[in-house]
Amino acid sequence: MFVEDLDVFFADMGKPVVWVPSGGAEQTTMGLVDAPDVFALAEHLIVANVAELTYPAGKLVGLDEDDFIQVGSVRYRVRQIPRRVDDGELMKVLISEA
Repeated sequence: MFVEDLDVFFADMGKPVVWVPSGGAEQTTMGLVDAPDVFALAEHLIVANVAELTYPAGKLVGLDEDDFIQVGSVRYRVRQIPRRVDDGELMKVLISEA
């Protein structure tokens, strides 16, 4: 069975992600932002451009809805509680530019 080294994957493909929790120490990791040129629709109205951050599980512990993160030079607002995906080794969360 092939097991991908996530540290190598994110080092090659990712960008630095920085989160400073309220009253806590800065947390950093590498992550991928998927920001397609597609807009979310609600009742036939364009709502927002939806972006998604993917990062390794066990990083950014405690990240929550309405927190702010910095990915590279862009600041984002977290739009939902992060969720585990696939085999549980990755986290995904919807974000929007702040």
